[in-house]
Amino acid sequence: RVIINEAKSKCINQFEIYYEEIMIEYRSKSLKQASFLLNKAMIKFNNNQDLLYLSIILQQPHMMENYAADLISKHPNYEKIIYAIGKVCLIISKKDEEALKWFEKGVLINPDFGDMWIYLYITILKVNMKSQNLENLLNEVKLKINQIKFFGFDYNFC
Repeated sequence: RVIINEAKSKCINQFEIYYEEIMIEYRSKSLKQASFLLNKAMIKFNNNQDLLYLSIILQQPHMMENYAADLISKHPNYEKIIYAIGKVCLIISKKDEEALKWFEKGVLINPDFGDMWIYLYITILKVNMKSQNLENLLNEVKLKINQIKFFGFDYNFC
């Protein structure tokens, strides 16, 4: 924490330093301190996607979905918010089909967002495991991959 404070004093406008400071508190389960630091950073770096993402995950679980819905209405193409909503739907709310829609939207917005792809595949597996039909599952994964369009070109992966 001392190193972070020293870095902040030397590099006042470096967003990454503020982000890491919040993450240190989050990982150490100091959620009140993480929220306090997040509020300070939000003033300095208004509408930053990474901070908005953190603002969702720092909410109480029962408030995450409504808070995220409010943010997505203001920032409909922020991939980190879409990612957070997908994770909330999948992990907290247990709405697998809804999570799938968010992750699909997210990979279309940014096909280079690796974590979004991972959660997309996890969600496809989870939705299809309910049917217990592995052949259908494999075909569904191939279909979803082939439906993704990168920069206006269709890529056939499978």
